[in-house]
Amino acid sequence: MIQEVLSRFLHDFKDNPINWVLAAALIYMVQAILFPSVRGAPATETGTAPETSDTRAADQASSSKKASPAASSSVTPASRDTIKHPETVVFKEYTMRELLPYNGTDGSPNGKIYMAVSGKVFDVSRGANFYGPQGPYGNFAGQDASRGLAKGTFEKDILPDVGKPIDTLEDLNAEERDALKDWESLFVSKYPQVGVLVNEKDD
Repeated sequence: MIQEVLSRFLHDFKDNPINWVLAAALIYMVQAILFPSVRGAPATETGTAPETSDTRAADQASSSKKASPAASSSVTPASRDTIKHPETVVFKEYTMRELLPYNGTDGSPNGKIYMAVSGKVFDVSRGANFYGPQGPYGNFAGQDASRGLAKGTFEKDILPDVGKPIDTLEDLNAEERDALKDWESLFVSKYPQVGVLVNEKDD
């Protein structure tokens, strides 16, 4: 009797598709009741897993690696103090007497080396190996070097006397004038002009 009923039930269940759907739903509900942990942790509204202590620690570690704007700045208060601004150059007139101290010796103002070429005064301090006291052109430091450069003579006796009018260079020949122009162009391209050479004023 029981076998007959069970056989008829299985026969009817197999032949009716609705029974399969109901059976699947029943199995799902039973599984949800008996094994709730099998279902994954619910997602949040944003679709991400809820925050845990582990995720909070990871987020804090990640945020700590991000430098603040102040920390990422390349200029800090300490480095700002070490930044050197370009030196201000005061363009002025120099007499031969005023130019003389700028000869690169220990008494030279700020250790500067100035030279006059064709009436222009140049700061040649960065060329101290050439124009300093021990350089090949050292005799021209703090002097009007125009005549010496034009004639290719670097001896002291070619230098003009301090206190006398500026050398007009009127007696230079064409070759010497061209040589002086070449020297002037070189100085203009390499060294800053800081002033002009003028005669001393009569008292």
